[in-house]
Amino acid sequence: MKEKVKSKIVLEIENKINDILEKEKIELVDIDIFFGKNKHITIYVYKKNKTDLDELSNINKKISPIIESIPDLNNSFILEISSPGINRKIKFKKEFNIFIGREIKIVTNDGTVFNGISNGIKENNLILKDDKNKIISLDINNIKTAYLNA
Repeated sequence: MKEKVKSKIVLEIENKINDILEKEKIELVDIDIFFGKNKHITIYVYKKNKTDLDELSNINKKISPIIESIPDLNNSFILEISSPGINRKIKFKKEFNIFIGREIKIVTNDGTVFNGISNGIKENNLILKDDKNKIISLDINNIKTAYLNA
């Protein structure tokens, strides 16, 4: 699986907010930054027992001042804290472990489609359990695309 490449600014934000998210028992999934007239930063987070709007708002209040301290952003940005979404495209290997217990759709490099519950990554293989409780092991390097399955 070819992972999305993280920019320097994304890595800096990750390093600065990880402690806060860990204290709240929330997993950082991804960060998207769109540059334009106003910078728009979307931070995708996940918590096994669902995050509600109040919790996302609380995280926003804690993270916003930290991001304001990053010189490259010049205090001019819109910050959005969001859940990953029902049909999220999986961009990083670590997400297979974050989403253990969630249904995932996999398309391999040869076009074969697999659906199953993620049991995470073990020895560079994604372990899925299909609807017949059959265990499927897929080489992570043979995965073309992967999505959370609603």
